[in-house]
Amino acid sequence: MRIFLWEIREEQGYSLRNLEKYTGISHMHIYDIERGLVSPTLEEIEKLAGVMRISPYRLFDFRPAI
Repeated sequence: MRIFLWEIREEQGYSLRNLEKYTGISHMHIYDIERGLVSPTLEEIEKLAGVMRISPYRLFDFRPAI
């Protein structure tokens, strides 16, 4: 499953440091989530979506892989 955090963050003009400031999640951890190196927890998904004022579902691509 692909996470669209980077695309949405860029679209909304947030830097990694801004999201760190508003969510309390370290910018390096957010970067690792964006790169697919770690999976976000439900709590992190809720925090990120809340700050960016989007549905948590928008962060994910639920289409099946071909």
